[in-house]
Amino acid sequence: MGLAAAAATLHERTSSSLVVAIREATSRLAIMWPIIIPGSAYRLLHACSSVFTDKLVWIEAICINQADVEERSRQLPLMKVIYSKAKKVVVWPGDEWDSGMAMGMIQRVFSAMVMYQAPEEEMRDLFEDEWDRRAWKAMLKLLENSYFPRMWVMQEVVRGSDVEISRGIFFALGGLRTSPARTRAFTEAAMGVDLMSLFRLAAEKNLRGDFHIGHLLAATAKSQATDPRDKVFALSGLLSDHHALPESLLDYNKSATEVFLETAKIVLERERDA
Repeated sequence: MGLAAAAATLHERTSSSLVVAIREATSRLAIMWPIIIPGSAYRLLHACSSVFTDKLVWIEAICINQADVEERSRQLPLMKVIYSKAKKVVVWPGDEWDSGMAMGMIQRVFSAMVMYQAPEEEMRDLFEDEWDRRAWKAMLKLLENSYFPRMWVMQEVVRGSDVEISRGIFFALGGLRTSPARTRAFTEAAMGVDLMSLFRLAAEKNLRGDFHIGHLLAATAKSQATDPRDKVFALSGLLSDHHALPESLLDYNKSATEVFLETAKIVLERERDA
């Protein structure tokens, strides 16, 4: 059973995982039961926790039973609602030793761009002395993380009302486009962030009605998805009601071939009617 929202209370830590108590927030009667979550989720909860206030946290990998195809399919139409109504969407870069150093450098780049209003070509000279330093390399490592080109991240960032760290990353990637230290992974991350910036701007200006699934598929052709069906499913939350995909299509019981053929038919029909 998936939880639409859940509050996690630390209960018992083990060497490889964490046992937590989850309170279902959709019922007036709180029902408690233990579950086991991976250590990475524990570290995220620990980093976001506060001794002063309680926080309601929704983590997809915990709140949706990934092994239940029916449940995953039912949750698909709800994803855009969850992210749009969340008070904050947290981009978790991991807890490696250099993540903090990387975030500090991103903040410096972000602050410099805001303060000096420097065009992209001038950012190369502004930070030239930093290229060989550990903080700069840590930032490049973070920005090359496979998180940014992923399909589902589009919806998380675009739909989220307050996406922590993403604004600094948008500015940093934009300003560092001319860096000689760029790699293929960096370029792919920059492309992913460019798309997120475009879609988020369109959402803020109420322009999403101009996009249909054909436009989004073309724009995200190089974005990554472990499950090929998510190349379509992850975009459903970015569409306006006018261009929404039929719920019958959003079904993990369908094969990738079935999903792509039905989507192609929808694209052709809408192009014909345009």
